[in-house]
Amino acid sequence: MLDYAFNERRLHKCDNGCCLEGDAETIALFEALGFTKEGVRRQQVFHQGR
Repeated sequence: MLDYAFNERRLHKCDNGCCLEGDAETIALFEALGFTKEGVRRQQVFHQGR
């Protein structure tokens, strides 16, 4: 799907890759797929009263 998006549709950016803070496995997956980290969203999820 990424090949189609970037090569066929000529997209330059995909900014929907997100995961919870500390989710090392998902971060590693995004890095393996060639994504680069551009920023960090903080306090994005309300969980267990916080």
